[in-house]
Amino acid sequence: PVSFDGSIYANDETSQFLNNALINNPTIPFPDNGLGVMVHYNPIEWWYVSAGAGDAQADARESGFDTTFDGDGYFFYVFETGVTPQLDSSNGPLQGAYRVGLWYDPQPKANSDSDREYRNDIGFYLTFDQLLVKENNKEDDTQGLGSFFRYGYADQKRNDLTGFWSAGVQYQGLLDGRDDDVLGVGYAHGAFSNDASVTFTEDYESAFEVYYNVQLTKWFSLSPSVQYVTNPGGSSDGKDAVVMGVRAQITF
Repeated sequence: PVSFDGSIYANDETSQFLNNALINNPTIPFPDNGLGVMVHYNPIEWWYVSAGAGDAQADARESGFDTTFDGDGYFFYVFETGVTPQLDSSNGPLQGAYRVGLWYDPQPKANSDSDREYRNDIGFYLTFDQLLVKENNKEDDTQGLGSFFRYGYADQKRNDLTGFWSAGVQYQGLLDGRDDDVLGVGYAHGAFSNDASVTFTEDYESAFEVYYNVQLTKWFSLSPSVQYVTNPGGSSDGKDAVVMGVRAQITF
């Protein structure tokens, strides 16, 4: 658990959900890839603390030195602590992780309806995951049923999306003989700022997704997915959308 806003079951866009709201918490203004530093402290087996700072104006297309050391030099800060307990079961320990985090972004920003920018944006988040059922007692076997939950809050003067939560389940090895295949079901719900009611005529946007990741070989997987999106873009002008897709992942 060394990355921020992590999740065992909803954190990898290459093998888990296709909808980004079920991979990351959209209320957290993580900067683009760039220069930064983090410290991870794990004094006992089941508890840790992490803190990090990164270039808030980073551009993944650049080296990072221009935006980090020139101009305003804004930095995004994040702090997270969590516990990683193991519950008892007949087939061995059920691993869990329960995290809470705070973030701070000093950049001037505002929601879409505002004509004034505000600095010092602060928010917090929660992210939980827990293995519920373990199929067998092999120590390194990850087959079974797991669940996840996320929550995030951001200020409505500075952000369009001010409240968010998601939840879902994952089952690895559901079908006999397909031990590495993964079925995932998730729901994400984002609430828009009350101060941006002109831009967003609906109060929320939500997405429901089901995917099945088929491990065809050790290096090739295929993931068909179906999504149902309510209030796309937070607008009453558009209809709810059904999105069907498939992802092919090749690992060299």
